Amino acid sequence: MSVRVLRDEIDVVPGLRLRRPKRSDTDALIAACQDPEISRWTRTPSPYGAVEADSFFALAQQRCDDGDEARTFVLADADDVLLGCVGFPRVQPAEARAELGYWLAPNARGHGHLTAAIRPLLREALLLGYERIEAEVLVGNDASCRVLERVGFTHEGVLRSLAADGIGMGSARIDVHIYSVIRADPIATSLLS
Repeated sequence: MSVRVLRDEIDVVPGLRLRRPKRSDTDALIAACQDPEISRWTRTPSPYGAVEADSFFALAQQRCDDGDEARTFVLADADDVLLGCVGFPRVQPAEARAELGYWLAPNARGHGHLTAAIRPLLREALLLGYERIEAEVLVGNDASCRVLERVGFTHEGVLRSLAADGIGMGSARIDVHIYSVIRADPIATSLLS
């Protein structure tokens, strides 16, 4: 089985949308990524400056140009200002499987934006043929666990002592929560009805 490529823009709720990253996001992206919590819990490098932003935009553009299924979207507000990033940084098209990744700028947290953004992205992925969407959350990142649980992901367990793989923990071994949504789950049925 294979999946199709996600659209370039997905409406979330009035005043919020997921869209392709663009160079005009540079200042907001760099400012948001100064937050140590982002690099602590994600693969976002620290320090984060113009070089890292250029790499981010180049990868996003290359994926679009190549028709790559892996996509990262900017979560933008009504003024088209970057609030965070949400997407599928790793996709296994032959298995119809994708890994969800996300982060929010500090000033955008606590408003339900991620929960709102993940639902239409999940719906889009299911409509395009994805069978399994999974998310890895480092043990200790309770806020990210709550987001996934509010959306309707199932907690499958904890993988113990994984390699940090570029996450802010350096070379330490880490424990990781695994969450997933599959087509048979109630959230998938609800989103597709």
